[in-house]
Amino acid sequence: MPALLLVFANVPHPDYITGTKLIFVLGLTNLAAFFLILLTCRCVPGPWRLRRLMGLPFYRRLFAYHCYFWYALGLSLGAHVYIAWTTYGWPFR
Repeated sequence: MPALLLVFANVPHPDYITGTKLIFVLGLTNLAAFFLILLTCRCVPGPWRLRRLMGLPFYRRLFAYHCYFWYALGLSLGAHVYIAWTTYGWPFR
């Protein structure tokens, strides 16, 4: 968290190493949240093997957090875009 505040505090002259690391970690967080959403989405059951999971107690507990995975993805994606923009700038100048 302090590193995130460091990047936000230094918007005009960002720390490129810290920003790059945060962008990478947030990208992995985006992927993890996306796959958790895809796994727990009942509208997209996926392969027949994943359909078997829907009856398991583990899946039912995981499905209870489906809406929170969307919030995590939104926050992570927003922070990812903001830090990338402040670290590297707009690429089409």
